[in-house]
Amino acid sequence: LTAALVLSFLPLGLLDMTASAATSGTTGKCTWSLDGTVLTISGNGGTYDYMHTRNNPPWGTDITEVIIEPGVTKLGDQLFSYCRKLKRVSISNTVEIIGEYTFSDCIELKNIIIPQSVTYIGKSAFVFCTRLESLIIPDSVTYIGDGAFAGCKGLKSIKLSNSITTIEDGTFHTCESLTELIIPDSVISIDDDAIRDCKSLTSIRIPDSVKSIGTGLFYGCSGLTNVILPSNLTTIGSGMFSGCTSLKSISIPEGVTTIGIQIFEKCTALESI
Repeated sequence: LTAALVLSFLPLGLLDMTASAATSGTTGKCTWSLDGTVLTISGNGGTYDYMHTRNNPPWGTDITEVIIEPGVTKLGDQLFSYCRKLKRVSISNTVEIIGEYTFSDCIELKNIIIPQSVTYIGKSAFVFCTRLESLIIPDSVTYIGDGAFAGCKGLKSIKLSNSITTIEDGTFHTCESLTELIIPDSVISIDDDAIRDCKSLTSIRIPDSVKSIGTGLFYGCSGLTNVILPSNLTTIGSGMFSGCTSLKSISIPEGVTTIGIQIFEKCTALESI
């Protein structure tokens, strides 16, 4: 990640979090209890949002398992940020919102099941979950925030919801192991750097539903060999294919009237356009 993007995706605070001596308490409209390193959250409603406050989650960062019981509707901002020993998460089907940075830097988390009750995944919700391998986003989800999976270097596959309309800034930035990304026909816009530096991605099709594409979309996707652009595309943003060193050919739709700068910079294998 570039320095600017790293800063934009990192949560503020929580850097000095330590384990808490307390073993139970309240968080927002919920209660929590700690049994060794297993955290259980229960209640009716949402947990507390810990971002932009001086309060850290009272259970500390040494938890290894989280159980979210039925009745909980929201997992608050930075709820489990920097829980670098967290390996197992069970989320009940009453949860509707996963907040901003909720699971950021949970570097031991390999798999998580998002229930079909979830409609919203916040900014950088899973940023730097470097061992996360696969993910299915249910069709109930209508919004995924920018940088939601940025820096998930172990992420190999993800199924996106058929209900989202935008792939936000840097959503998959530096997902270096991602080999396949199917963009659903519900998507109408893809923002800046959304798929940047996905070095293992070899082929991708952008559906005709997409009307707007931001800058640097495939920047640094060095393994990319095949790209199908939407037929009604009118603008190709700056740096879209910069650093795509394996790309040999690309077909530009006839309707394109505006092309940004450095779109084919360092495309050393490019033979035909």
